[in-house]
Amino acid sequence: MSPVSERRLTRQQQAAEQNGHVNRSVGPGTEWETVVRVVPAMDAVVKVFCVHTDPNFSLPWQRKRQYSSSCSGFIIGGRRVLTNAHSVEHHTQVKLKKRGSDTKYLATVWPLEPNVILKGVRVRRIEPTAPESEVLKLSDILLSFDVVKIANDGTIPFRDGERIGFSYLVSQKYTGDKALVKVLRGSKVLEFKIKLQPHKRLIPAHINGKLPSYYIVAGFVFSAVSVPYLRSEVLVADINIRYEDIVNTQVITFNGKPVKNLKCLANMVESCKDEYLKFELEYQQVMVVKTETAKAATLDILAMHCIPSTMSDDLKP
Repeated sequence: MSPVSERRLTRQQQAAEQNGHVNRSVGPGTEWETVVRVVPAMDAVVKVFCVHTDPNFSLPWQRKRQYSSSCSGFIIGGRRVLTNAHSVEHHTQVKLKKRGSDTKYLATVWPLEPNVILKGVRVRRIEPTAPESEVLKLSDILLSFDVVKIANDGTIPFRDGERIGFSYLVSQKYTGDKALVKVLRGSKVLEFKIKLQPHKRLIPAHINGKLPSYYIVAGFVFSAVSVPYLRSEVLVADINIRYEDIVNTQVITFNGKPVKNLKCLANMVESCKDEYLKFELEYQQVMVVKTETAKAATLDILAMHCIPSTMSDDLKP
């Protein structure tokens, strides 16, 4: 190698080092290993490929068709990768691919923690079970978060000449951290120190990959309520004429006894010896069918709609 070429190589190496590039020395026959490594920290980022099979909330005894999605993940040690919970929700298969690689590796999903995302700028609605409900009120104007002023469009200063959504400040904190918020209430400016923590939902926001619970009798489909609301539904049959339009309605009592949950309802109906099945619903609605006729018709309805069972596996004794 000539001195000139040596000097050129040295200058290239210096430029590479200044730009964050690292050159590897390579032996003969390994030209594909001469790939310049840009920002080695990016090697901790992987691409996550997921095949999902979501529950069918209208027909809770079966699932919907499969579909695929992809997202990014981050290696956190211990042969584990951190990614968004919704990216692998209701997964059938998950694969990982490293940056620059053509090989996909099968992965196992650990328990999901879906309720970790905090967002929102304006105080338009406050969940009654949220800790902030004791401090904030509807129509409060959020002026600042940890002394950072919030603009009318809900943005804050970011890098030089740039702005970003206020939720960025929240994302920099952890559950249990405290934040100083300043609000305008009426004509007064108030300051509160709030503790950031997820609120307890009365209705679960996720079913954590499980199939929805259901119970069927006389063509009435009863399901446990959740945020991705599995719609109450009536499978039309002669026995439930006049009740076809009853949907999205809570069951209050069965034969005069309060219904605590779906399993309680299933047990009461299965063991019922009364002549009639009487379901009292919200909005003063009532459904009444003969017990013997209802149980006989249920078998025909299951066969007609290709439903394998009157109830989901988690409700069976």
